[in-house]
Amino acid sequence: MDIGLSCTVWAKGERAGHLDGIGIYSRALWQGLDRLSQANDVHVKPYAFGQNPPAMECGEPEQLASDYRVHAVLSGVLKLPLRGSASIARDVELFHATDHQIPLLRGVPVVATIMDVIPVLYPEWIKQDLKRLKSWLFTTSIHRADHIITISEYSKQDMVRHLGIAPERISVTPLGVDPVYFERIDATERDKVLTRHGLKPGFFLVVGTLQPRKNLQRVLEAFQELPAQVRKEHPLVIVGRDGWSNDELLPQLQAL
Repeated sequence: MDIGLSCTVWAKGERAGHLDGIGIYSRALWQGLDRLSQANDVHVKPYAFGQNPPAMECGEPEQLASDYRVHAVLSGVLKLPLRGSASIARDVELFHATDHQIPLLRGVPVVATIMDVIPVLYPEWIKQDLKRLKSWLFTTSIHRADHIITISEYSKQDMVRHLGIAPERISVTPLGVDPVYFERIDATERDKVLTRHGLKPGFFLVVGTLQPRKNLQRVLEAFQELPAQVRKEHPLVIVGRDGWSNDELLPQLQAL
């Protein structure tokens, strides 16, 4: 089977020097399919929106279009399929959009992974530029997918309830866990890291990009409610790059 795999967010992450959740998901999915292809009749071809993709583990993705936003508007308003749609249909039997950037294709079924519907339910949690347009494009693009994969029953019910998508068009497939997270870290190496950061075992740890939907404000409020001695013995450690809309959060983190 020939599968087209969307790698847009993965490519953006490689160019920026770090991968976020969807980029990691896309890369891991490609790695899994690549292993599967070694023993089965499965072939995966990478695609991406944007120009000049960086060097990637999957090879150089074929360009879908130079700018997804232009395609999203044209396909959403005028119902125009992606230019080159016929060529894609000749090359693959299935197209998997992994990163919420779902092309309108003709002649090939499209499966889309949608983690959640936060852009629709909580637009204030996404980047504020053109958020209404983004919410509309997000909703429109989801409906063009032939089938949807999501990561939880909760997200599925959100799509059914708020977007009117038939439940039989949605499959729940929980995210996997990379084997690296099951590896035991050498105690000496662990102690070096703890010493470097002035930590002892027993701290609270939060890992993730700093952004409104992570609800770190509430985490800070809860931590501050703990007795002073508990906070001293079990400090709160937050690891993540600065995302967006953190003008109030960052000073509070620096004051910890």
